[in-house]
Amino acid sequence: MYTPAADANGSACVTVWIQDNGGTENSGEDASPSHKFTIVIRRPIPPGPTMEASLASGGDQFSVRVMTEPGLTYRLECQDEVSSEKWKQVAEAVGNGSTLTLTDPDPLRARRFYRIAVD
Repeated sequence: MYTPAADANGSACVTVWIQDNGGTENSGEDASPSHKFTIVIRRPIPPGPTMEASLASGGDQFSVRVMTEPGLTYRLECQDEVSSEKWKQVAEAVGNGSTLTLTDPDPLRARRFYRIAVD
């Protein structure tokens, strides 16, 4: 769970992976590849919003849950190279004061960077 400070402005880079307790015997794998994403807050937002990122069941899609403020637009954006200046919008929702889930409809890739833009 990531909760920005009330006067937050800037970005945070987050790395996530899933690990089970099955061990690695018999060529088994107990951890998924790591996935990095960046949370960007472009301006201070009202106190209280929280964001929770997760891999969907089976680890094949990326989702983020956002506690929204009414009237603000939340966009999940991604890029495949951290040095790229071009961000691709993959999901958008207008806040209504509840928690909304933004999901990248594309399957996970070995490496993809995410950010949430709030306007």
